[in-house]
Amino acid sequence: MTISLTANLQSPPASRIGATNRARRPLISLTPLIDVVFILLVFFMLASSFLQWRVIDINVPGSGGPVMDDLQKVRIDIYPDALQLGAHRVAPDEIVGLIGRLYGDGSDIAVALRSMPDTHVQAIVTTLDHLAEGGITNVTLLAAEAE
Repeated sequence: MTISLTANLQSPPASRIGATNRARRPLISLTPLIDVVFILLVFFMLASSFLQWRVIDINVPGSGGPVMDDLQKVRIDIYPDALQLGAHRVAPDEIVGLIGRLYGDGSDIAVALRSMPDTHVQAIVTTLDHLAEGGITNVTLLAAEAE
């Protein structure tokens, strides 16, 4: 009886060890995955815009804006390359100085901006920025007249 007991305690043959254990899977490297994530991160950082959006307050005719009867009314025509105030044609950064020379400070002035054909919106926004920096805040946009 002892012989059969010792026979059961012996280790299984080598052919049975591989059969009971599953085949080992190869290890997957995480380096390519990290590379792809890094490239995506760099792409979205470069493709994103981190500009702060601003709101521009504009008095639209007929919207119940400030009363303009007691103010001096000034019309500025915006061309693609310059601004025109009456007979004076100036660069956008010189408009506040011209208004100051012709009308004094900008506290009692109502400015109406009219965009000419082929003028980009950026030219209007730049003009609005220059006027705001000069203290002129009562600004209205006019529709371009058909010629």
